[in-house]
Amino acid sequence: MARQFVTRFFDRVSGIYDAPALQRSVYRPNHDAVVAVLQQMRPTSVADIGCGTGVLTARIADEFGVTVHGCDPSPGLLAKGIARSSKVSWHEASAERLPLENASVDAVTSTEAFHFFDQPAALAEFRRVLRPSGFIVIASFNLYPWIARLTGRDHPDAPLTTAKVLSERITRCGYTVLGQWPVKRFTRIWVPTTLTLARPNSPAGSA
Repeated sequence: MARQFVTRFFDRVSGIYDAPALQRSVYRPNHDAVVAVLQQMRPTSVADIGCGTGVLTARIADEFGVTVHGCDPSPGLLAKGIARSSKVSWHEASAERLPLENASVDAVTSTEAFHFFDQPAALAEFRRVLRPSGFIVIASFNLYPWIARLTGRDHPDAPLTTAKVLSERITRCGYTVLGQWPVKRFTRIWVPTTLTLARPNSPAGSA
């Protein structure tokens, strides 16, 4: 029921999601951070999960000229992506059930959607679709440690928690975290955002 509520909410706000001020101040810093990592890692195929209206997804396709999949469960948001770019393969799908073949992509990206996922299930699915040399790049909301302690969200299973707990969770799910970096934007005053780069220890799709 909670997942259906989130999907319906984003369907309703899809009309204002691409407002220039919102994109520039909230989303663009995350997109820039993810693109910077991709420039270093040079994947040949990317799956952008929780892609929303596909701003980052289309940018990856345009700037890198590689195979790109955009996945989101909201038909309202996804319709914006489909209208935005014909270079991307768009899929109405959740992070936990991706319509992609085993070992079919070099990179999985996700920006500001990870806290909505069933994270262990999503991380297992990411491992399934990644090639042996693949990696994940997650730009996610996080909490300052004192807020996490105050709200009880510093425990290992909290969907929205600190960057440290997130790193530990990703590690438990079979990945090696290669690094975490803060994303600089004005919202960090009350809600910091962290970029996490990780590689699966043994991609599930490589068997």
